[in-house]
Amino acid sequence: MLNAIIALPTTIAGLTPNRNELQGFDTALADYGDGASVMAGSNAQIVQIAETTHDYAEKALQIGGAITIGGAKGDITDYLSVV
Repeated sequence: MLNAIIALPTTIAGLTPNRNELQGFDTALADYGDGASVMAGSNAQIVQIAETTHDYAEKALQIGGAITIGGAKGDITDYLSVV
């Protein structure tokens, strides 16, 4: 596989890039990879926040339902053990 990659042409439209141009391209690809990693991490964090928010909303609905069925007597903390 590595030999196949090395055998790929290094000319672009018949032009051969010099060492500085290749190094700049390498740096650009590394920066692109770093940016992609940041975006993937950000998206994972957004999913985690959405899941946590959903869990809290579900618990709030369960507590609200327990209070409604129970007639809302006493303090809210009396109903927290329901969920």
